Amino acid sequence: MTTTVSKKGVRENEGTGDELTTVRGIVIPVDWNDEGNAVAVAILGAGEEEHFVERDEEGKKLVQLLQQEVEVSGTVREAIEDHKIITVKSYRLKSGNLYSDQQRKKVDDKGATD
Repeated sequence: MTTTVSKKGVRENEGTGDELTTVRGIVIPVDWNDEGNAVAVAILGAGEEEHFVERDEEGKKLVQLLQQEVEVSGTVREAIEDHKIITVKSYRLKSGNLYSDQQRKKVDDKGATD
């Protein structure tokens, strides 16, 4: 087992799991560049459990899915300070489960007039 220090100063224990795990939740931003654009994300799941997404090629694709519900499969490793990091092997957008703000407004407006 190897311990390293990431850019955020969090020491990570590597090599703690090779099993595929499925995580469901909302993609949320956790780090931003100087222009205010999200550059790192996490999956906020049930019970407000966060899985930080590894910033590799697959993980970076999730930055485009902010505030969307996803199902992510990958390997999870525990980091010190109770942080979990998932290395994404595959992901799926759960598109039918969430309304966009515009769709929600239409539904709210219809309900108010009926």
